[in-house]
Amino acid sequence: MEELFGTIAGLLKTLPEQHEFRRAMVFATWRRIGGGKVTENSLPIEFDNGHLTVAVTNETWRRQLGSLSKEFVYKLNQTLGWNTIRSIVYVVDGSSFTNFHKGRDEIPATITFSESAVDVPEISRQAAVIIDTELRQKFIAAATSSLAYKKRNGR
Repeated sequence: MEELFGTIAGLLKTLPEQHEFRRAMVFATWRRIGGGKVTENSLPIEFDNGHLTVAVTNETWRRQLGSLSKEFVYKLNQTLGWNTIRSIVYVVDGSSFTNFHKGRDEIPATITFSESAVDVPEISRQAAVIIDTELRQKFIAAATSSLAYKKRNGR
């Protein structure tokens, strides 16, 4: 998985205007660095102009994560490999979680790609955090293409 994030982060440096793809990477990275209870109680819902908005289940989680914002900004930027996140805003929004879980059910159990040797289940698992179906599919396609390219070229 480290290889996938490194590859995609490098790709984003060469394609700076890919806002939707960058957004998908930020969302996937949030889920990755958050871990257990944080990811159960928080969900990135918007990323625009360096500002990440994260929905949380209740006021307690909003205060708790708010006190850790600087650490999350640092970890996100370090993991992504580029300093694009300047701030995080936490909002209490239970409806985001309902929509998120409904959206996860829409992900097909198997996805067929021409490059069968890439790690599609892992990519699908990481893509599960992306609520928007079209954006999720773009992320999956870009990630699998990137890994397939690396495999073909011995990287």
